[in-house]
Amino acid sequence: MKGHNEEPSGGDRDSPSTPDFGDDFFEQMVAEADDAILTADADGTIVYANAAVEELLGYAPSEVRGRQFGEFVPDRLRDRYDGWFDRYADGDAGTPSTTGATR
Repeated sequence: MKGHNEEPSGGDRDSPSTPDFGDDFFEQMVAEADDAILTADADGTIVYANAAVEELLGYAPSEVRGRQFGEFVPDRLRDRYDGWFDRYADGDAGTPSTTGATR
């Protein structure tokens, strides 16, 4: 498996077909995404929210930063979130389980 710092096999960094991702390419992509994107620190405090969260949550990004992610988890999913967060806080950084998930 190649790391993100390695050249793809057969790739030429100076090739005209190689995209030029500027320093802020990914930051700009996340900021302008149509999907809501939130980032929380290890304590569950929201440290980043893009503009799309306003449509999803009804709060401007500046209003959710500094608040706990769990405040925005629907009541029907609260127990599952709390269990996942407790496991994460205990060192299990795996993805939350979708076993038994209902829509």
